[in-house]
Amino acid sequence: MKKILLAAAIFTIFSAPICAKPYLDIQQIQTEKGITAWMVTDKTIPVFAIKFSLRGGAQNDPSGKEGLTELLSSTLDEGAGKRDSETVQNTLDSYGIRMGFSASRDRFIGSLKTTTTYQDIAVELFNDALNNPHFAPDAVERMKQAILSNQRFKNADPGWLASKALFETLFPGHVYARTVDGTEKSMASLMSGDLKNYKKQIFCQENLVVAIAGDIEKSKAEMIVDKVFGTWPSCADNPSAAEIDPGNIGKTVHLNWDGTQSVVIMAQPGLARQDNDWWAARILDFVLGGGQFSSRLMNEVRVKRGLTYGVSTSIVPYDLSPLWLVQSGIDASKTDEAIAVIKKIWADVAKNGLTDDEIAEAKSYLVGSLPLALTSTDMIASILLQLQEDNLPVNTLDIRAEQINAVTAKDIKRVAAQRLHADQLTTIIVGPDLKTKKSETKK
Repeated sequence: MKKILLAAAIFTIFSAPICAKPYLDIQQIQTEKGITAWMVTDKTIPVFAIKFSLRGGAQNDPSGKEGLTELLSSTLDEGAGKRDSETVQNTLDSYGIRMGFSASRDRFIGSLKTTTTYQDIAVELFNDALNNPHFAPDAVERMKQAILSNQRFKNADPGWLASKALFETLFPGHVYARTVDGTEKSMASLMSGDLKNYKKQIFCQENLVVAIAGDIEKSKAEMIVDKVFGTWPSCADNPSAAEIDPGNIGKTVHLNWDGTQSVVIMAQPGLARQDNDWWAARILDFVLGGGQFSSRLMNEVRVKRGLTYGVSTSIVPYDLSPLWLVQSGIDASKTDEAIAVIKKIWADVAKNGLTDDEIAEAKSYLVGSLPLALTSTDMIASILLQLQEDNLPVNTLDIRAEQINAVTAKDIKRVAAQRLHADQLTTIIVGPDLKTKKSETKK
């Protein structure tokens, strides 16, 4: 569930007030080896960050080798170039360099952050990790065991179980039904050779997106990009996973879990980031549950009725099937009541839209939130990366406030009627089955 929340959060920050000059002076650079990257030079502090992503992520895992992308992200820094695993980690610590890799359903992501003083050694480590990893059998086995241990830990987390069940219910038989870290069986079967072959397959230029921010000149940035990514081949013509409409629309699944609280995740079809209705939907989402304590759901479900500690909503534009989500932890004895209230509010907004005050508050938040996201070099790099991944124009941040403020109450009512469907909310409940327990008690 944390990954869902994280994925939703990144889409909240792209909004900006109208200003005379660009919010960020974004340069689109083209290196000698033909790689495109977006960068922002900021000499305020002597730090620079580089982030990249590869489209596809865990959806590229071959059948029977689920978790391969996750394992790859965990082993790239476990020995590379002239350094073994321990030396790599000690060097990172000694110079205060932050380097990491991760996998999601749609992306393989890598990042590097360092001071300009240690820029060269940081880039050397980054380059070695990506282009000269050892994949030593002992290191691979150690990371497999770490992932397997984490799997067992997550299997004791009702929030994670709810998220897993949601994707299995919505996307049966599709790659989205698989977990990013695979299964115990698939992870145990992966070997060094699998990683070497898979890396050659997915580390290719057409799927590459690169962003750079911080105290660095354009010429130096171009040189680093070519050094790290310039030798990558063109992508093979491998078929990508197909887009899919969610299945089991409106179905309720209850997984029995002992405790006093139920974790509930609800989902209906969402919309892509490029959709013309995006900002009207974001305003709706803020009022429904994205605005936390100011939202309708929080007010009705928690404040008025005391059914939950918290409830939130988010629109997550996954590449193959965007979702609109509701997430909450609910008093187990009042789960049915809380779900009924959520659906009632969903239906009411679909029918009547929002009030003028609600629209004004949502616009104010969305327009004013961007500056807080520009307080760190790596966050700026993340924004540049996200803009490219979403295929948005370079001036997106500068026209964002204009786009938000152009949304009318009529637009919002139309989008609410077309997009919000209480009867389409697929519901996953992980918590005690109190009905069965009451039945057993009567017997």
